[in-house]
Amino acid sequence: MLKKTGIYILSGIIFSLLFASFSKAGSVEIKRAEQPVPVSIVFVYQSIPNLNQKVFYQDNRDIPQWGDEFQKPSGRKSITKAMLLSLVLPGAGEFYAENKNRFRFFLGIESAVWSGFAGFRAYGSWKKNDYKGFATSHAGINLDGKSDKFFENMTYYDNRDEYNQFARLYHGDEAVIYPENDFWNWEWDSQDSKARFRELRNQSKSAYRKALFMVGLAALNRVVSMLDAARSVKKFNRQLSSEFSSINKTGLKISLDANFFGRNPHLVLNFNRNF
Repeated sequence: MLKKTGIYILSGIIFSLLFASFSKAGSVEIKRAEQPVPVSIVFVYQSIPNLNQKVFYQDNRDIPQWGDEFQKPSGRKSITKAMLLSLVLPGAGEFYAENKNRFRFFLGIESAVWSGFAGFRAYGSWKKNDYKGFATSHAGINLDGKSDKFFENMTYYDNRDEYNQFARLYHGDEAVIYPENDFWNWEWDSQDSKARFRELRNQSKSAYRKALFMVGLAALNRVVSMLDAARSVKKFNRQLSSEFSSINKTGLKISLDANFFGRNPHLVLNFNRNF
């Protein structure tokens, strides 16, 4: 009878301790490191005198921030900004997107285009001076106040009188007639000279047309660079998101620490997770 009574008393003591351990309120302690290192989330179940006890933190850094993992990575690039930069200077949008190879490519094209423009303009001006000087030597003209239309007429007619005759024939009263004085007169010394004059003038006109073509290439280079800049920014942002996802891959480890018969009975469940 005494044995049974002792067993009942011992069982009652053990049951009371277990009941006291699990019946009291639990506290939650969450620790988070400032750097991307493992953070331990610890759920501690232990005896607490006050069921309404609150958890106080020393500063804001100790407060759990559950939303951080779902935020978008910082450092993303703007497609609009990249395209505007490439509109101003081809390759600048690629430089903004940290695509240095494409930056050098488009900047090189831009430099070549404007170098070509300057070169063709200079060559056209050179040939223009050549045919004007040639006309002075072989047709005896006075260069003062002569328009490009005047030199065009010299290309097809041997002298001023021949031009005036055909102008009256073709255009009648609306014909543009040059006054019959030395200031507007010209007379080619040979057909070969007139042909050479035409050749020099065509070379000049061709160079100016090529310079204009270079302007078109510069515009095209900007359009292509704008599209490529947008593509480069999208690629940069995808890589950034991929790196962010890789950094935030988490692993979960669980450990248990229980002590029901010490001075402070408790049950501690540890969750270790990498952020």
